[in-house]
Amino acid sequence: MKRNRFWLSASGLALALLLGACGGGAGSGSGGTVTVNFVDALGNPWAPPKVATQVGTGAWQSAPSGISVTLNLPSGVAQYGVAFTCGTETQVVQFTKG
Repeated sequence: MKRNRFWLSASGLALALLLGACGGGAGSGSGGTVTVNFVDALGNPWAPPKVATQVGTGAWQSAPSGISVTLNLPSGVAQYGVAFTCGTETQVVQFTKG
């Protein structure tokens, strides 16, 4: 079975969290705009077929598929999440800016 590795980079940082076949990274600070970029293991832009986001403890919201997703965090909110499909798996990554 072929397994692909994918990475997320948030706010330009290249921290990696291995999550099965996929992975992620986090930004810093609280409040403001956060952009999460999807790239493959070689750093090439990659668009997962399905994406959802969460701000703070709010409800998950469907987001358009693309090579990045941007979230607006209210002042004082540092937590956010991104869920995406990777092959037959769904990856959920929770971030805390700070």
